[in-house]
Amino acid sequence: MTTRAIGTCEVLSMSPNIIPNYMLEHAEFGLEMAKHVTIKQECSIEAMVANFTLEPADRLRTLLKVLLLSYDKPIVDDQWMKIPLDLTNEQYGSVVNLTRVSVSRLFSDWSAKELIRKSGRNVFVRSELFKDIYDWV
Repeated sequence: MTTRAIGTCEVLSMSPNIIPNYMLEHAEFGLEMAKHVTIKQECSIEAMVANFTLEPADRLRTLLKVLLLSYDKPIVDDQWMKIPLDLTNEQYGSVVNLTRVSVSRLFSDWSAKELIRKSGRNVFVRSELFKDIYDWV
């Protein structure tokens, strides 16, 4: 198996027969696993469509919105919301197929419009950044 991580992580492995056997013994777990696999595939397809069809700024805005929602961070009007991952501009670019320079330019433009602010790797956004964005999630 091959995988790629944005940052340091821990990988756990187990014998390949453990999950299928558990699914056979616990139907509700099997159903949840099937749902998870379906959702994961849908997300992967939507991500590919987004990266090939959306404009660069919209790809980055979508990523920032998804990061908030994925970590159960509500999008609240008139408040600064911290993006839960502290990524470099290069890492943001890697996810949405942009260069570090392109991400920096977009962040600078949004900063001038008071839609985003950075403190080191910490990124804070306002809900207005997500106005008129297609809702992939």
